[in-house]
Amino acid sequence: MYWPVLLLATLGTVLGQDAPAPAPAAGGAVGGCPAGKITGHYTVHIGAPSKGNPLACATHPSPYEKKFVAVTPSCFSQGDSVCQKCVRVTLNGKSVVARIQDKCMGCGPDQVDMSPAAANELGTPCPMYERSDQPGVCYNECPGPDKTSGATIEYIDCPEPVDVSDGDQCPGNPLQKPAPGGPDEGCKVTPCPPK
Repeated sequence: MYWPVLLLATLGTVLGQDAPAPAPAAGGAVGGCPAGKITGHYTVHIGAPSKGNPLACATHPSPYEKKFVAVTPSCFSQGDSVCQKCVRVTLNGKSVVARIQDKCMGCGPDQVDMSPAAANELGTPCPMYERSDQPGVCYNECPGPDKTSGATIEYIDCPEPVDVSDGDQCPGNPLQKPAPGGPDEGCKVTPCPPK
């Protein structure tokens, strides 16, 4: 009679306790991204994320959301929990926080592919020029890894609220500045400057 009572008492004690908390997921605090600060570089992506292909994250940035990044596919190793998280990039004393929206298939954990508006805040703009050999055709001169090396990359939860807008840029064309006549009208008529 003693053993069944002891066994029931032991089971009651074990079942009454809270289950131990699960161990934190390997890889980092944000999805499968590495934790902490990483020294690396960034590239600048011209145009909308994924160039019209489906985004890795279900939510597409609005036309006025200009600060976004694509990150290494390894950040998505735990599914899309990395979506709507942020990356803080710092270079030469300047810092920007941008929302994760997509995968950068060629990026490692030490590289992010960011929108021009985010790069502008780091002092590495992507100016647009009219081609001298093709009037009316624009091209961009973006900084290469030689100018963005040494950047600190940190995968973080987004601050609330995160400032993702950039009111001095045109919807649908983040590189073109609006003319004084109004944002939409000005964006239609503002040519890119000659180099």
